Amino acid sequence: MLQNALVATLRVGVATTNEVAHLVVDNTLGRFLDTNPDKVR
Repeated sequence: MLQNALVATLRVGVATTNEVAHLVVDNTLGRFLDTNPDKVR
């Protein structure tokens, strides 16, 4: 049971990290291209 909790926490952490990374990339690309980050996607 403890292992499952650890795995779940790890997955949430990875998902959060990926979301933050996407936001950073979107914002950086948006500044470089001077466009809306949503359009870059």
